[in-house]
Amino acid sequence: MQKQTILGVLALGALGLAATQAKETPQSSPDDQVIRRSITDYCDAYNEGKIDALLSHWAKDADYVDQDGQIYRGKDAIGALLKSANENLKGYKLNLKIDNLRLAKSDVAIEDGVATLTGPNGETNVNRYTTVWIKEGDQWLINSARDLPAEDKPAPAANADYLQPLAWLVGDWKSDDKGPVVSLSAKWTLDKNYLVQDYTVTGEAADNFHVMQVVGFDPLSGQIKSWTFDSRGGYGEGLWQRDDNTWSSKSRGVLPDGRVGNAVNSLRFIDDAHLEWRSTGRNVEGQPMPDVQVNFVRSGDAAKDSQR
Repeated sequence: MQKQTILGVLALGALGLAATQAKETPQSSPDDQVIRRSITDYCDAYNEGKIDALLSHWAKDADYVDQDGQIYRGKDAIGALLKSANENLKGYKLNLKIDNLRLAKSDVAIEDGVATLTGPNGETNVNRYTTVWIKEGDQWLINSARDLPAEDKPAPAANADYLQPLAWLVGDWKSDDKGPVVSLSAKWTLDKNYLVQDYTVTGEAADNFHVMQVVGFDPLSGQIKSWTFDSRGGYGEGLWQRDDNTWSSKSRGVLPDGRVGNAVNSLRFIDDAHLEWRSTGRNVEGQPMPDVQVNFVRSGDAAKDSQR
């Protein structure tokens, strides 16, 4: 049974074997969903130059404060500003990334996020913002918006810098448990912008099952992300999050027969020669599956430089 359990985990391998991921998103309320749709519609209207559609999202007595402290009061003043921006920033695209959205009252919501303007040549202007939304009838409208100074912190030289905390994983590993042998080979590719992990399961009934996982930094989510494929046709993905020496993820994958599975995977660095992989909360189409743990030992010289 242990053999089948390990094989089952790796089949959900398309769920992200050595993964690590983002925070679980709580169930959103209907009002939360309406506001999020309004934010998406607002970006679409801006990018299409539809001033009237933009203004439809602002309350009559709304106010806006730009990053320099200039205040624009009322819908007319904000409309004039939007028209000027539309003329002076043709070809620019707006993206609003929501960091936090919460209901202060049943008819008041506060949004914190990051606004990015991308020019025709790829140049970007980024700043943080806070927006207060109010509910009038069935519609949520912007009552107040504030641009905030961008955080003064240097950006990494390349996406590859985000993966450096995983450099210890590079090398060859082998499972140190009873049952089928699980081999792991991890190596850099494409100027260290991606980390490729190859898992192979051998032994009785294992049939040389193979899982490949590509790990890289996802600029859209601002997190490390993995894409996983297995030799039976399954696939999946997950976003990663670190907690001290443990990386964990709530991942989702599709099995070869089309069924969908979920699991929370964790990868823990013990020392240069040992790592622990665990998978909990596993299910396929809502059907629970047993938790699994696999212990790995580095092959060869445990003290070799994992940065190679």
